Amino acid sequence: MAETGGLFGAEIRDEFQLSKELVHLNHGSFGSVPRSVYEARLERMKELEICPDDWFRYNFVPLVKKGSETVSKLIGSSSSENVVFVENATGGVTAALRSLGLKMQPKAGLLVTGLSYEAIRHTAHKVCEIEGHFVLHTINLDPPYKDKFEVVQRYRDYLSSHSDIHVAIVDHITSPSTLLLPVKEIVSVCHEFGVAVIIDGAHAPGQVEINVEDINAEFYTGNLHKWFFCPRGCAFLHVRSDQKDIIRPVIASSFYHKGFPEEFLTQGTRDNTPFTVVPQAMSFYERLGGIAGIHAYCVPLLKWAADMMSERLGEPLIAAPSDMVPPYMRVVRFPEILQGDRTKAHGIKAQTILRYQYNTTACIDVITGELWLRLSCAVYNKREDYERLAEALLDLKNHPEKLD
Repeated sequence: MAETGGLFGAEIRDEFQLSKELVHLNHGSFGSVPRSVYEARLERMKELEICPDDWFRYNFVPLVKKGSETVSKLIGSSSSENVVFVENATGGVTAALRSLGLKMQPKAGLLVTGLSYEAIRHTAHKVCEIEGHFVLHTINLDPPYKDKFEVVQRYRDYLSSHSDIHVAIVDHITSPSTLLLPVKEIVSVCHEFGVAVIIDGAHAPGQVEINVEDINAEFYTGNLHKWFFCPRGCAFLHVRSDQKDIIRPVIASSFYHKGFPEEFLTQGTRDNTPFTVVPQAMSFYERLGGIAGIHAYCVPLLKWAADMMSERLGEPLIAAPSDMVPPYMRVVRFPEILQGDRTKAHGIKAQTILRYQYNTTACIDVITGELWLRLSCAVYNKREDYERLAEALLDLKNHPEKLD
C-alpha cells in the first residue's frame, strides 16, 4: 500500500473502498476502514481459519495485548493493563454501569443527560427499570450556553439538589448533537459530590486529544471504528486502577472471576481480529500526520461546509461556544418545510430519499424536538461533497412532496 504522504480529499479516496457513485458524509456513524487496515485484518482472519486451535489457544492474546498498548498510548493511559477491548462504546458503558450497580446501595441515583446517545439512554433505562440497580435522573444540557463553564455549573446545581446520585454517564462528544463537553471539569465536580463517572467517548478517539489520567474518570470507553480507522466492532474500555477489582464484562465466559483484564480478554469464540489490527490503524493515522495533520485538513473544510450549508438552507447551526465544537462534526437545522412531524421516523425517511434519489449519505436525527442534519468531515471528503448535499436539500425544499 502506497504511503499517503499527508494527502487528503480526492487524493486519498482510493485508500478507502467507498463507492465512487455516492457522496459519503456520514463517517461519524459507521466510519470507513483504510485498505491497509482491512487487508491486515484479512490476514488475521486467514490465520485464524488455518488453525482455529492455534489462534484461540496461543496466538490472539499477544496480538490483542499489542493492540491494548497502542490504545494506551493514544489515550494517555499510564498502563496498557488498564485497557481492555469491547465491541462498542455502549458495551463499555454497560459493563461499567452493571459493575458499579453491584457495589451500590439499591436504588442509588444514576444521572444521564437529555443529549445522551439513544442506546445509552436505553441501557440506563434497562439497568434502572428492569434490573433495579439504580433510579434514573436526567440533567438538561440543551443549548445554548454562554461558555463551557455554564455546562459545568448545571452539573453542580443539579448534584447540589440531588444527593442520592452516585453514578453519572457523561458524553465526551454528544451524539447526534455534536457538542464537545468539558469532561475534565465535569468529572471534577462529580467527584466533589462523591459521584463515580463513566465517560462515553464514542466519538472522541482520533477526533480529540484524550488523556484519561488527566480526566480521571472511573471508566472511559470509546469507539475506534469512527475516527481512528479500525474495523467495526472495535472499542476500548479504560478502567481506573482503583476500579479494576469491581469491573466485570457483560458476558460471563469461562474466564469469569479470573480477574481483570483476563475476563475481558478471553470471551469464547468472539471475533478478536479487529483488536489485533489497531497498530496498523495507528500507522495509517500517523502517516496522515496524526491528529494535528488531520485537524489541519478537516477543521477548515468542515467550518466552510457548515457555514455554506447554513447559508444556503437558511437554517442555523446548533448554538455552541467555539471550544465546545468538535473538529469533525457539526449540525445544521433541517429545513422547516421538510420537518414533517419532527420525528426520528421522518428523519430516517429523509435520509433514505437522500440516499436513493440523490446518492448521498447523511445523518438526520431529532435534537431538542426538531430534526437536525449532522455533517461529518473525514479525510477523504472534499468541498464538492457538501455542495452536492446542499443541492440535494435545496431540490427537496422545492419538492417537499417527496417526503409525504
